[in-house]
Amino acid sequence: MVAAGLATDDRPHSASSGRPRTGFQSGHPDFGYTRKIPTAAEMVVMPVSFKQRFLSGLPQTPPEMNLQLDEFVVFDEASLPGLNDSAMCQLIEDGLPRHAPPFLSFSSYRAAEIENLRASGVVPEQFVPFGQNGSGDLLGIDAATNEVIYFNHDDHNRRVFINSTLGQFLECLCIYQEHLHSGKTQSSLGAIAKVDPPAAKQGTMWHAEALSD
Repeated sequence: MVAAGLATDDRPHSASSGRPRTGFQSGHPDFGYTRKIPTAAEMVVMPVSFKQRFLSGLPQTPPEMNLQLDEFVVFDEASLPGLNDSAMCQLIEDGLPRHAPPFLSFSSYRAAEIENLRASGVVPEQFVPFGQNGSGDLLGIDAATNEVIYFNHDDHNRRVFINSTLGQFLECLCIYQEHLHSGKTQSSLGAIAKVDPPAAKQGTMWHAEALSD
């Protein structure tokens, strides 16, 4: 079983404040708030980065709750060994949200931690971890294929496909979040299929999550 909490990134920051996060740490932003799904016209008129789109899709919460859902994890080159330039630049420039639906958490792994995971046989040599799902399965990028995947530790560490590339994964994160907060999770699968057809097929993470409700 893959142990959770191996990553020890100690540089979290909030997109709104830029300050290190302190105090209460919330769980995942999988709440039942209603959120409008942007129309195609809205997305075309104002092109936005992944970070901007993700933040705009967060649920509205009372300020006093201070859930800090806008916290992003920062990465550096040492934590991304073997990734192509495009994926590396994306992660270094924008990072990833600390938490995102469906129950995903992201962390920056130190080079020594990645080497230990590889040496112990927990993950293959070409795998670059950057987080976990709600079951504690490691997820990240297969540097040999550029695919985003996770390893199901309850099924003999079976490889499970998520997306064909990091860019498609980031767009699917936004799509799923937008549909979730609009109460239309199942319909997200069609939108995901348009972005990355293999990601919507049976046996993938997005297929399982979109139909879980």
